Amino acid sequence: MTAPRRRRALVALAAACVGGSVLLAPALQRTDAAFTDAEHGRAALSALRLQPPQVTATPTCQNPGILGGTVVDARWRWPSSSTPYGAATSAQWYVRSGSGAPSPVSPTTTGPSGGEYSSRFSSGLLGSLLGAQFDLEVETTWTTPGGLRWTSPTRTSIRVTLPLLGGSGTCSVANGA
Repeated sequence: MTAPRRRRALVALAAACVGGSVLLAPALQRTDAAFTDAEHGRAALSALRLQPPQVTATPTCQNPGILGGTVVDARWRWPSSSTPYGAATSAQWYVRSGSGAPSPVSPTTTGPSGGEYSSRFSSGLLGSLLGAQFDLEVETTWTTPGGLRWTSPTRTSIRVTLPLLGGSGTCSVANGA
């Protein structure tokens, strides 16, 4: 037998096997399987928009001169919220001079006392800015149990203007919303 005849014979044999298995297969059985379960789940979802801390009074601003000391003393509280800000929430402070990028700064913070905290910025933290105008900004950060870090979309800002040689300066507050 030649090669083309052998191929034709094998193809005919394969077709006969497939046709025979279709004819000999059992008939399809009817089933009651369906996705018709009457149980439902329901949940209410809500979102929390983190608000920055709110400064409660005009901060004390002064240039302590060569003696050093407190430059800015800011009193603040967490914003009113239906969901209280817990232990995983913190206030992150920044200092910005001119149009430059803000730099993180760590003041000495005490409290709460009557719901208020006090953050003090010393001349050691802000020494190069004495006799200038700069902004202190604060935002809320929240770290989830899984380690993700969320921040408030806005910041509260304190504009600080200090005299060059020492003495009282001026501060103005813009609470973020």
